[in-house]
Amino acid sequence: MSDESKCPFSGHKSKPEVTVGGGTPSLHWWPKQLRVDLLNQHSERSNPLGKEFNYRQ
Repeated sequence: MSDESKCPFSGHKSKPEVTVGGGTPSLHWWPKQLRVDLLNQHSERSNPLGKEFNYRQ
């Protein structure tokens, strides 16, 4: 028996369904989501260099 799938009426081969890496992004499902990355933008806790770090020195 063959592993190829064919249409029983016309005999044409069906196209394989490829879904690897083609998932639906979350922005598609929730387009009006709140951007929470803006909440942590200017927080002292998000600064990895600390308060004492000075760029001019």
